[in-house]
Amino acid sequence: MAVNLFDWRSLTDLVNKQQSPESFVADTIFGRSQDHLSDKVDLEIISGSKRVAEYINRGEAARVVNKRARVAKTVKLPELALSQFFSPQELFMQKDAGGLGSPYASNAGQLNDYRNRRLAESAQELKDRISRARELMACQALQGKITVAQDNLEFEVDFGYVTNTHLVTLAGAAKWDTGTAKMLDDIRKYRRQTMNLCGFPADKCIIGTGAAEKLLADATIQKILDTNNFRTGTVDLNGPQGKAATRIGMIAGIEFWEYNQLYQDTAGADADFINPKNAIFVASQCPHFRTHWGPVFREDGIHTEHFYGRTFTVKNPDGTYQEVASSFLTAVHDPDAVVCVTTY
Repeated sequence: MAVNLFDWRSLTDLVNKQQSPESFVADTIFGRSQDHLSDKVDLEIISGSKRVAEYINRGEAARVVNKRARVAKTVKLPELALSQFFSPQELFMQKDAGGLGSPYASNAGQLNDYRNRRLAESAQELKDRISRARELMACQALQGKITVAQDNLEFEVDFGYVTNTHLVTLAGAAKWDTGTAKMLDDIRKYRRQTMNLCGFPADKCIIGTGAAEKLLADATIQKILDTNNFRTGTVDLNGPQGKAATRIGMIAGIEFWEYNQLYQDTAGADADFINPKNAIFVASQCPHFRTHWGPVFREDGIHTEHFYGRTFTVKNPDGTYQEVASSFLTAVHDPDAVVCVTTY
């Protein structure tokens, strides 16, 4: 199908169909979506109750019970908008990175195809950057709060994690690097904790690279993995694999994934999406993990697609801008579904 890259509808459709870098946490944990027509949402943080229902006599009125505690705050959905500028010479006279396209095209159709390919590659790069930002936001949310500190803006979204309940730091002999830690006991404890607090047992653990090394060095864990037909330090060849995370295996009913992906921070240095020392136990079946998608406002209207793209030309200097934009927030509405453990 021909794509007119100078029409926002056609370009937006193309951008939403393009494949992006793997967003393991954003897609696996925050795959539930909620679309909004406003750039502001009421973010509710709820806490559970372990009370059970009480019986009544036949014909007696229903018992009135307390509602789950809720804390609501209004949050403005952050927007990401990136663009790249192309001079006429770049669009028509330079080869792309793959050596495709020719500055010596024999007709206008070939030049137009080359220009469209350059702009499509630009749209893909811009969408990839936004997808990485969404993955980083999802990883930060699982670790308690989203923090952005740039030269043009700063904001923080705190999901109400409580120290020693949702944020646990192991100390003394319990630290996973001491040789005296009882890791299996820890794993079973955190699985029970989410079950007791939110009603769903932890079924996934997203573990940093350092914590994964300590886990795989533990004799008890090695025995469990060996019993499940794993070879220590390798992956389950029958299980799903990805680029961002490597499946370690099942331990005490929890699927362990070692998170491998890095990103470049604003200073250009490599940084971890997940703290290498952290093991994040998640009750992923809890319905209160969500990605809120907001609109993108432009002079031609309100755009509700998850990724909006457009191309426009300018004069003096002559050139073409390629833009991709999105607005979203990954939210943990029930912190009781998470235990983020700093293991050493």
